[in-house]
Amino acid sequence: MKNSKQTTFSEDDMIAAAYCSLERMCNNMYAIVDKFRSDIAKPEDKEDVAIAQCILQMAICKTRSLLQLSHGISIAPNRMDIILFDPTSMFSILRSLYELVFTFRNIYIMTETEGERQILLDIWKICGLNNRQKLIALPKKTNQAYCEKQKKEAKDIEIMKQEISSILAALNIKKSAQKDIERTLNECIKKKISSIKGYKFEKKGSCITAFCEISLTSSPRYIYKKDSQLGIVYTFFSMHTHPSYLSVLQFGQMYDDNQYKKQLQEILTSACIFNAHLIQDFCKFI
Repeated sequence: MKNSKQTTFSEDDMIAAAYCSLERMCNNMYAIVDKFRSDIAKPEDKEDVAIAQCILQMAICKTRSLLQLSHGISIAPNRMDIILFDPTSMFSILRSLYELVFTFRNIYIMTETEGERQILLDIWKICGLNNRQKLIALPKKTNQAYCEKQKKEAKDIEIMKQEISSILAALNIKKSAQKDIERTLNECIKKKISSIKGYKFEKKGSCITAFCEISLTSSPRYIYKKDSQLGIVYTFFSMHTHPSYLSVLQFGQMYDDNQYKKQLQEILTSACIFNAHLIQDFCKFI
């Protein structure tokens, strides 16, 4: 019996396959959103459902941007014959896509009850609104509408603080864990914290025993539970996106020996993996 030759694929073949897979996945994501909006969504749905849908739509936009950038960009005016592949810009989009995926997982899947989900949702909303609360030096006359938004959102933040207090009063939770949540909430408001983080309810049976913070650097373990090597994924993205010496050095070296092709394949493949998790989580929540 003759030994069959093993099929080998070039880097271009691998990139093309990853591109096609990501494009199909992006099309499927849009089909899910379209189906949800036409057949499942109801006018009486709560805000958390609308936010979940928006997160999926944002992921679609970021994925489309990655697909478009994978064709390369023209860096010379009116010269389409000089095309540059720029994985460093794509890594920035990929990292923001990952942050969306983790945020969704943290709020909608890692929580077990509606009360827990609402607490994380409110903290996330407060951190987001804090970005606008920080802008205190705006000229009032030229930015009156913006200042009105600030005032309204300051009231919204107070309402969400009261909502969290009401939820905590009804939860089966240890005093120490409740104090941790209240301390986190008060720090977010007082210090106007706007950075994205995750949080986890530690439980013994149905009782919440602790409330823990999850940094984005340590967040991959909650996405990739079985593969410890992928736990460094967020740090890897940061190595390419931050304006550090290392990122500039890697930019200068990535065109040697076609290193950018390997990076392009990694980006497209990673986007497929992230979106697969998001699709699964979205369908599980809905």
